[in-house]
Amino acid sequence: MSETFVPNHGGDPSVWPTFNYVEQVLSEIDDGDAPWAKRWTYLASEGNQVGQVTLYDDGTTDTVWTSYGPDIVRRRLTDASDVEPWLSRDIYYQAPGVLKATIRLEDSLLERVVTYDAEGHLQERITHDHGDVAPWTSWAFFYDGETAVAREIVYDNGLVDLERTDFAEGVHLTKQRDAGDVYAWEEKLVLTVGPDLLDLWDINPRTGAVGRNMFEYLPPEEIFNWFQGSTVVYAFERQDNGDTFWSISVDGTQTRTFEVDGDGTYPWVSRGLVYDTEGMVTRQILTMADSRIIQTTFVDGNRTVRVEDDAGDRYDWSSWRYEFNADGEFSRTERRDDDGIVTVSDYDETGGRSRQEVTDTRDLFRWQSKVMSWDADGDLTQSVVTYDSGVVFTTTYDDGVVLSRVAEDRSDRYAWDRRDWTYDADGRQTDFTETVDLL
Repeated sequence: MSETFVPNHGGDPSVWPTFNYVEQVLSEIDDGDAPWAKRWTYLASEGNQVGQVTLYDDGTTDTVWTSYGPDIVRRRLTDASDVEPWLSRDIYYQAPGVLKATIRLEDSLLERVVTYDAEGHLQERITHDHGDVAPWTSWAFFYDGETAVAREIVYDNGLVDLERTDFAEGVHLTKQRDAGDVYAWEEKLVLTVGPDLLDLWDINPRTGAVGRNMFEYLPPEEIFNWFQGSTVVYAFERQDNGDTFWSISVDGTQTRTFEVDGDGTYPWVSRGLVYDTEGMVTRQILTMADSRIIQTTFVDGNRTVRVEDDAGDRYDWSSWRYEFNADGEFSRTERRDDDGIVTVSDYDETGGRSRQEVTDTRDLFRWQSKVMSWDADGDLTQSVVTYDSGVVFTTTYDDGVVLSRVAEDRSDRYAWDRRDWTYDADGRQTDFTETVDLL
């Protein structure tokens, strides 16, 4: 006979079994004593059995495939007479008595598939809804030994819902993906890690490699870090418009969030927030659309320091630093320009500027520094200019009018030590005094 033999058992040919290397077929008909009506046994060379088909009295059919002997490698049961709640059952073996997989097709067209590992331990249970009798298309459980460590549901609307606990004891992951595009988001992820595992995991915030490559999403390293001895819950969400959101909670308290604006809704590209144990924001990091990076710190909900860096070099300054008092008013500002000029301004309790110092750090001008002071009314009271020559020039004012000027030769470059000018209330010079060097 041919290497592939398809016996004719009547009925639908598509369900006839296929046997290989059949050289002999033994047919049996029951005389009434056995629970079956007919049986066919298929033999290869030297009488080695390769398969057997049994037609039972109740209409069910039992088909087995064997490996040149009595050891069954596959068995198939079919219920043509509808006496069972299933249409067919398939059983696969990888060794005598060691299961490889089972497939059961219910009358409702629910198909239940169970697979086993090389040692016969339970590996997966998957149910497919071919008859559309459930709100999902498939439901799967994954096992480690006899313990279910993961569950995945694919719903009719395309939603994929995954839950995993197979990474290590104390690690739990849930992940959802909107494959059907029925929600305003694309995917969500929540990871919980127990307190005894954090130091065992190799974390790369840039590549997303965590331990056994558990997931691929991590926020930037400036906002993300693990917490030793704590239970950490990490969440991720990506919206349809490209917005992404991360959050980290430690021992039930949210500690960090990070957002990326995917469609240009906000003036910032990304925003990171750090929280204290009371849920108050302690730090905010903004990356602006113009490449500025703005970092703000808070104490008890009040802004204390704000730092802006011109990371994209789009402005004539490299950084701004703002300090605030308890009332939220400026207490100090510092501006660093691209040409090396540094301007530091101090403010009083009402937010009025009281002092300003400008420093030429790159020696671009004839002076080294300029210091100006103002009174509570905002009127200039004094200015001090230190020149590259070492001369210090101090001017005092009253209601904006010059009262006096003093020049001091602190580097001893000139023949005089000090020069004084005085003025009247109208700003007219009234006196001049010069102190010269002594020989």
